[in-house]
Amino acid sequence: MGEFSRRDFVKVSAAGATGLAPDSISSDVWTASVNTPGMPFLPWVMSKFLALGLPLEKVVELATVAPAKLIGRVPGLGTLQPGAPADISIVELVQGPVKLVDTQKNEVTGKAYLKPFETVRAGVPFGRPYPLPFSVPA
Repeated sequence: MGEFSRRDFVKVSAAGATGLAPDSISSDVWTASVNTPGMPFLPWVMSKFLALGLPLEKVVELATVAPAKLIGRVPGLGTLQPGAPADISIVELVQGPVKLVDTQKNEVTGKAYLKPFETVRAGVPFGRPYPLPFSVPA
């Protein structure tokens, strides 16, 4: 299930009430979506599913292991297994009320949200120390 750009809390909640659950969670970041009220960035999308009642462990699974299995390209992708690609997003679970808005401007108050802390790409913390301009490890 992509970001709430074509969905809203009302529709997603109704689907969940019937037992329909997402196979995966993804973002919907593109040039026109980044300025929408729904904030389509993956940690925020994951936070929306937390607010809708999915457990943290399930939200993380649906945003990591599940899409990696759907892609099916690299063994261990989406996991922290030894030998797996070392592309990792480290997030902090921030406890406390948070207002979440979908692109239809429906609001839900969550009990916590996921805040990005660090990105690791190819086993190297991305942006620390800052690489030469435009250089990214292959």
